[in-house]
Amino acid sequence: MSKKGSNPFVWGIILIVIGILFTMRSLWDINFPVFRVALSLFLIGLGVIMVMGRFGLRRGENSTILSDSQLSYSPSESNYGCILGKLELDLTTVDPTVQKEIEIMCTLGEIRINVSKDTRLMIKSNTTLGETRFPNNTEYNFGTGTYESPDLDSGQPYLMLKCRNVLGNMKIYTV
Repeated sequence: MSKKGSNPFVWGIILIVIGILFTMRSLWDINFPVFRVALSLFLIGLGVIMVMGRFGLRRGENSTILSDSQLSYSPSESNYGCILGKLELDLTTVDPTVQKEIEIMCTLGEIRINVSKDTRLMIKSNTTLGETRFPNNTEYNFGTGTYESPDLDSGQPYLMLKCRNVLGNMKIYTV
């Protein structure tokens, strides 16, 4: 793994592009504002490094960024996320006798969520130009949606899933 704050791939791409721009300027008299482009590429590279989890941004055990992952439920976690990747989230081990709220966020990715069929479930979703599919095959592509298990009773504990989906694909299954 690279040292904190350095990514040889990103810096290599930046140096190659700057070299190409200088070559174009020298050989073909194509005038590019090399300094502005170099500064722009530097800022883009810095942004990519920050998104990838460096410079103090923590990439936790409960999320995936630019990769495929399989995560299992942890009682200490209440937030899960996927950005530009694919996540299979196993919530089948959630204790159905305890009230629990979990937030799940998907941005430009794909999440498959498996929940035990014995768990009383309430889902509140907010979808923006994506696809969110509930266990009863109701699908939302834009706006808010709500799902409640048929056996949901206001006096009994249940699992609350708060789902946010932006340009992604989120599917919740009972298994």
